[in-house]
Amino acid sequence: PVRSIELGCASGAATRYLAEKGCQAVGVDLVPGVVELARRISSEQLAVPGSAAACARWPPVYVQADVFQLPKGFSFDQAVATVAGKPVDREAACVVSPAVANESGRFDLVFDCQCFHCLRVFDEAKAVEVVASLLRPGGLLLVLTGNANEPEISPAVLTKAELVDAFTSKGEFTVL
Repeated sequence: PVRSIELGCASGAATRYLAEKGCQAVGVDLVPGVVELARRISSEQLAVPGSAAACARWPPVYVQADVFQLPKGFSFDQAVATVAGKPVDREAACVVSPAVANESGRFDLVFDCQCFHCLRVFDEAKAVEVVASLLRPGGLLLVLTGNANEPEISPAVLTKAELVDAFTSKGEFTVL
């Protein structure tokens, strides 16, 4: 299965969609209230027989956390353990079984819808480092952010050049 993580998941719509499409999907958000909302909506949808949510092989997992504070090696398995109330070792990488390991449990897809533009205000290099630590080599990063060419409808002004430079300046990412 494709392992995906959404940064700044809010009410979890994209995370639910990814789970419905067969991903092992994790949503992370700093705000406890929206994480609880995401969990509640998912639970309600899971209860509807025949719904896309009920038919998903893996239900979405929502974690309330600061993206900058995610443990080294954070993975789907670690997200499940966090939600189950098990302690998480913030220093050691998560160990996953060889049957499901993919580059130390890292994610195949990192999805960011309107989160990076907020994180970069605090520490752009750290935000890129966190994304790089979550994404397996060859994985896909999808960032949807405000368009500097349409500032009246965008939450943040960020040019394509700024976005591309942030992720390619150290050579860790390739722009498709």
